[in-house]
Amino acid sequence: MDDPARRIYQPGEVKAAAEPVRSPFAPEKYRALTEGSAAYLYLTEVRKLSAVLLADYSVGETVDGLAYSLAYKWRPANLPANRKPLFEFCKVVKVERPDGKKVEWRDPKGGKNILFGMCSQQVEAVAASGGELVISEGELDAITWAQYGYAAVSVPGGAKYTGWIDVCWEWLQRFKKIHVSFDEDTTGRMKVVEIVTRLGMARTDIIRLPQKPEVAA
Repeated sequence: MDDPARRIYQPGEVKAAAEPVRSPFAPEKYRALTEGSAAYLYLTEVRKLSAVLLADYSVGETVDGLAYSLAYKWRPANLPANRKPLFEFCKVVKVERPDGKKVEWRDPKGGKNILFGMCSQQVEAVAASGGELVISEGELDAITWAQYGYAAVSVPGGAKYTGWIDVCWEWLQRFKKIHVSFDEDTTGRMKVVEIVTRLGMARTDIIRLPQKPEVAA
């Protein structure tokens, strides 16, 4: 008789941990930020962000230097301590904005909708101690908060999408205090209430920023 193959159930996070890690800076597509490129100059001179922090948050650029790439990485609960963080996807943003419109895309498509910045040294240190975390609406906003000394991450997909709460729930549980900092537009104001309620009103509050003028349709 043939011995039937044994099937062992493994949670999704265990399976993900066993998969090869995809590099956010594939040589044929991306590279680390290069001093003097359009992406580097925009981030450091226009947005006034520290090159050290940009590297800590895994910000790179396309090989032509015309767009910056934001690597979404994390450590799932069951990932062995000796393994590198798992890479889910890059959000790529062009520096030039035709007619004032941002040009961005996700590479590769798919991947879990995690928070950006979960593996920065500053965030990991605060996560280990159960300190305070800022959740912002944009990736560069998170790095700006970090530049002022606050451990910060940002949401994927803008204010409307809240699926990251389910994906990152276990990770978020370790923080004793969470501050939500979204844009002061209609969508941002509506979603922060839902987010605060779901994360727990006892430990979550809202940071109010100067309101942006509403743009007529």
